[in-house]
Amino acid sequence: FPRPMKPTLAVLFGLTALGALALPLSAAPQAETPLDQLTPTERLERRITPEVLVCRAATPAVVFMETNTPRTYRDFWGRTFSQNNKSSGSGVVLTGDGFVVTNYHVVKDAKDIRISFEKSIDETVYVADVLSFVPEEDLALLKIRNPEDKIFGTVPMAPTSSDLMIGEP
Repeated sequence: FPRPMKPTLAVLFGLTALGALALPLSAAPQAETPLDQLTPTERLERRITPEVLVCRAATPAVVFMETNTPRTYRDFWGRTFSQNNKSSGSGVVLTGDGFVVTNYHVVKDAKDIRISFEKSIDETVYVADVLSFVPEEDLALLKIRNPEDKIFGTVPMAPTSSDLMIGEP
């Protein structure tokens, strides 16, 4: 069994079950019409799968992050020197006020964290702070500094996961 997470992450991360999104989909499969008998619009609509719908719904909440992490190294002769290592990763916004969940290895020991959204959504580059982390689960909870009190796009949450069917993704 996995180790229990800190309460802060357990509550917030437990809500991000993307598979639990309530998306309007037909319950029964329909007979497949051959592609050559479909209009271009019908062909495009057939490509809109549940996965595409999830990605579309989540896109406004996906963030790209870059970090600077100071590291001290020793060379062959025993001299020490410092260097800033840059890394990058992604995360998702859980709440409109800017709580973000990401992987801990991306933000571990980071001196500063810069968060950005897809340019068509928001061109601003934000600074974020690490609030909590669980190294064993490789999870971290960040908070975007938001002096203008902007409301960020969030991952759509289902009210409960108790209505999922067995085998449903």
